Amino acid sequence: MGGVDPYKNLKSADLTDVKTKLSVLSAAVVLLVVLVVGLLVALVTVTVLLSEKLQDVQEVTEELGLPEVGFKGEPGKGKTSITAYISGIIKQVLGNHTRDDKDKEDTGEFLLQGPFYRKDGEGEQTFLAKPMAHLTGSTLDGPHSLGHGHSNQSTVRVKEWESNQGLATLANGMKYRDGYIKIPADGLYYVYSQLYFRYMRDDKESRPTDNHQLLHYTYKKSATYRDKQEVMKSARTKCWSKRSQYGLLSSYQGGVFRLRAGDRLFVQVSNVAMVSFEEAASYFGAFMI
Repeated sequence: MGGVDPYKNLKSADLTDVKTKLSVLSAAVVLLVVLVVGLLVALVTVTVLLSEKLQDVQEVTEELGLPEVGFKGEPGKGKTSITAYISGIIKQVLGNHTRDDKDKEDTGEFLLQGPFYRKDGEGEQTFLAKPMAHLTGSTLDGPHSLGHGHSNQSTVRVKEWESNQGLATLANGMKYRDGYIKIPADGLYYVYSQLYFRYMRDDKESRPTDNHQLLHYTYKKSATYRDKQEVMKSARTKCWSKRSQYGLLSSYQGGVFRLRAGDRLFVQVSNVAMVSFEEAASYFGAFMI
């Protein structure tokens, strides 16, 4: 007996419909297999990349002195679970992203410095180190000392600031040379300066002093613009009584300015011989905010 043809009793139209459905089903199976293979390849690739990144993180933690990364439940003293570690990294990235968006909104081309890591008794802390400088008066060089002074309307640049001793500080990329503070990165900076004028009467003087014009300027000099730009100024006219053995006057300036990398700040003053360059009396500085 011959075999029974399963398609014998089917009409031509029905046979065509069955073959079409079988073709569609076969194509769907092939597509599903391709997708599964693709997912497996992607999973293997992600696993390899994650392994490499974790190795990089491990090397960085060793260089920075952070706790060693280990898998959750892994024995060993001082190890942090991978879950907690990744959670901390995500929080750090989200925090930096929020600060970055806010800074860009406020300042435009703002350049973040860092991040830097610090270990203390409470654990690790991540912070953004910002450029800062605080220069103080120096009595070691130049005419920076107590003086009798005479009326002098011209101003001279103060060149002899102290940058690394006593109360002075220079950090995080800020540079100082020959009276200039050099800005290392674009951003908003608080700039300030104070000059302390002290008039000492000469024993031979018996009449009131002439009017002294005490001028105090803070300037910015840009790397792309030749002329200096006045950013702050103060002026006083002072006449001390003949009965005064000495006269005191302080002039303080401070303000927030948008500065760019390469900009230089400096101070000019009249009657420089009357300025007391004690470190707590006369100072000049700037820091990123």
